[in-house]
Amino acid sequence: MLNQIIIQSLLLNKMDLEIAKNLVFSSLEGKATPMQKKLIEDWLACPENIEQYFKWLDEWERINPQFLPDTARAYEKFLSKTYTYSTESKFNIQAHHLYKSKSYRLPIGLGIAACFILLIGIVSLFFKDQIFYTIHQTHYGEIKSLTLPDKSVVVLNANSMLNVSY
Repeated sequence: MLNQIIIQSLLLNKMDLEIAKNLVFSSLEGKATPMQKKLIEDWLACPENIEQYFKWLDEWERINPQFLPDTARAYEKFLSKTYTYSTESKFNIQAHHLYKSKSYRLPIGLGIAACFILLIGIVSLFFKDQIFYTIHQTHYGEIKSLTLPDKSVVVLNANSMLNVSY
């Protein structure tokens, strides 16, 4: 089996280039048999054949393009759009720009509202004790008696603090 592959490789290396080219083209067209594909694979094992393969691939792609654009129609479409744009009045263009500028007012307004809400949130975090609690405090050497909203009586000793939520 190995001898047979070596013999085929030697034959492929000495193969006439025209036959190899036809074989590669039939492979690119999807018409090659499994044996022909194996022969091409063995032929491509030789590094100097790889460059020749890509030259033939380029030639085949030029002969058989995958996409044929309609350049005349595309050019006409391009000309019609440029002609339409150049004949627009300045009034229409200005109205278009005014309309666009109005659409930017909404995001700016939303941004200002979001900043305002964020500012209120930060301020409430720093001053939450003053907002949610009543703070009773005594200083050095001071004693204070308090009556809380639930009618309980509290005596604060010196240097004490009491937070009461309502």
